[in-house]
Amino acid sequence: MNRRAWVRAVGAAAFCAPARLAAQGLTAIRIASAAADDDTPGLYAIHADLFKNEGLSVTFDVMANGAAVAAAVVGGSLQFGQSGLLTPIQAYLRGIPFKFVAPTGVYVSDAPYALMLVKKDSPIRVARDLNGKTIAAPSVKDLNAVAQLLWIDRNGGDSKTVKQVELTYAAMLPALEEGRVDAAMLLQPALQAALDSGQTRVLAAPHDAIAKRFTISGWFTTTGYIAANADVVRRFARALHAAAIYANRHHAETVPLLAAFTKVDPQTIERSTREVFAETFEARDFQPVIDAAANYGVIERRFDAREIIASNAA
Repeated sequence: MNRRAWVRAVGAAAFCAPARLAAQGLTAIRIASAAADDDTPGLYAIHADLFKNEGLSVTFDVMANGAAVAAAVVGGSLQFGQSGLLTPIQAYLRGIPFKFVAPTGVYVSDAPYALMLVKKDSPIRVARDLNGKTIAAPSVKDLNAVAQLLWIDRNGGDSKTVKQVELTYAAMLPALEEGRVDAAMLLQPALQAALDSGQTRVLAAPHDAIAKRFTISGWFTTTGYIAANADVVRRFARALHAAAIYANRHHAETVPLLAAFTKVDPQTIERSTREVFAETFEARDFQPVIDAAANYGVIERRFDAREIIASNAA
């Protein structure tokens, strides 16, 4: 299937369409994510009635992490979940029938949404300085953790000597300040808050070691839900696609939405490097994540990214 058809599926009509199905009522769905900039298209789609225009009534919840989101999707309390790519990919390879129905965030090298920080007065300057040290990531098996290891190895260090620990974003800055970790990977908007503290400095943009461009997050559900609700999946994806296009061009307008959802100060978000949101649905943008994860044993095998993309989401 030509994934570029996903780009053409919405067009300008999605922003001005009447509330179709209003007479029949809206289809209620529940979705969730961990609070981050990835959520912006979904938040805007609710704010601007893009979901409603597709006949959907959406409740958007916050969960602790991608694992919690995935468990809720499997359990049926959520119809769609959003996370970094690796959580659904790991589950898929263990036999859980997940498929991505829409991409969300895209990493691009000139707008890094995630950076590895060290304490401002840390002696760590280059990758080999991390040998034997302790570093933090949101999960020791997620994309950020893989990126850290890959960056270390590609820049003269030895990741096999490094200890990775799992910390929430809120815990990372105190851990750096207290010397419990030597480096930490933070994502926006928590990243900007850490930089604003004056206690940290940037060591690296580890995601560059994966690729200069790749998909970092996406919305997923189960194959069973897709088979039984193909039209809901298409409408959900259409609304998100329209929202992504708008959000990429109107960052200032989405600041209050993201601030309320993430509980981060709006001025911090305004100063942050905002994510780029996917306007195309391309397997080739998923593949670098699969390849890097397989190389570091985070997933058991490499596979073609097209396997985990829903064919009827476009």
